[in-house]
This record gives sequence, structure tokens and C-alpha cells, in this order.
Amino acid sequence: MTRSELKKLPPSTIYGYCRESLVAGKGQARGPGYPKGNVTLPNGQMIDAGDMYIQGTWNAELYDPLMELYKRGKDKASKPDVILRTHWMAMGKELEAFLEAEGLTTLLFAGLNIQQAVWAVSSDCSASRNRPGALLRNTFRVTSGRQCAKLGKGYDTVILDDCCAAPSDIGGKARSVILDNCKTFGGLILNNDEFVAATGKSQV
Repeated sequence: MTRSELKKLPPSTIYGYCRESLVAGKGQARGPGYPKGNVTLPNGQMIDAGDMYIQGTWNAELYDPLMELYKRGKDKASKPDVILRTHWMAMGKELEAFLEAEGLTTLLFAGLNIQQAVWAVSSDCSASRNRPGALLRNTFRVTSGRQCAKLGKGYDTVILDDCCAAPSDIGGKARSVILDNCKTFGGLILNNDEFVAATGKSQV
């Protein structure tokens, strides 16, 4: 998120992220915008991780291996890889405009946390716009890394369940609830092998 978006977050949302530190009496609330401090990278370099979730800081960047894949694919002559911002637990205008311009109707979701950003954005993208389905055709990969203003935009959504994660302490419960909701309220659930087999490609 941007700093201007941070200022617009409702108090209930901020409290949800800060609740644990507040209840435990750990001092300053550690939610969106909280300084993460310095971190040491695998190569031994120490850097400032920046403020939590804030666009342009290290902690809000794409996961390193995925960033390397993006760098290799961003200059392709045909269908180059792109990075688009979602809008705090919702689809956002940037992503929706890109999908409309490209005529893409099927979205794949992978990332973390499955019970937060992955589920929230997939819910915002799916359901009720009376759009004809085009499953596994015109497909765009969405890695939700980083609730809905209205019920859905009408895209076909596919959650790759073995490509999503949640914190280990709640992981099992969170995954089961989200996957059950997806089955009930829309969206297709596949694992990576099933998707590869369906598309006839060697890898995703």
C-alpha cells in the first residue's frame, strides 16, 4: 500500500493487525506502517526493511525467486511478465484495467496469506458480473502477495491450493475454511500438477 492509502485504513483494520501486540502489552502496535528495522540478507548484507507493507520498501517487494523470474520474463516480445498492484484486499483499478485491455477472463491465485490477501482478492475478482467463462483460456497469473467494495467482478478464478500458504500456527484451519468457502461461493480449486496436466504445459 501507499502511505496515502495507509492513512485511509479504518481503525478496525489497523486494530486487527495490531491486536496481538496490544493485548500482550508489547508496547507500540506493530501493524501496517510499523518500522521493520534492519534485516540481514542471505549474502550477509544488512538493509533497512522499511515500514510494514509500504510500497517501495524492501519488505513489500516480490519474493526474490519470483522477482528473478519476473526479470527474465519482463522483456519478452510476446506476453511479457508484468507486476501490477492490487488495492489492499481488493482487486484495484490497475489490475482490472490491465485485464480488460488484454481480454483476460481467467485468473490463477497463488501466494500468502491464503486466509487474507489471496482469498480477499480472489473473492473480489469472482462472482456476479454475468461474464461468460473461459476457463484455462486467456489466462493471467496473479501472485497475490501483498474486502471487497462489491460482490465480485465476474472473472473465473482458480486457486492453486499447493501454491498458497498461511502462518504455521493457523495454517491447517485457515486453508480448510478458505478452500471450503471457495467451493461454496465460486472459484475452482486445483493443485499445481492438475493445472499443468490441464494446460498440457511442463510447468506453471
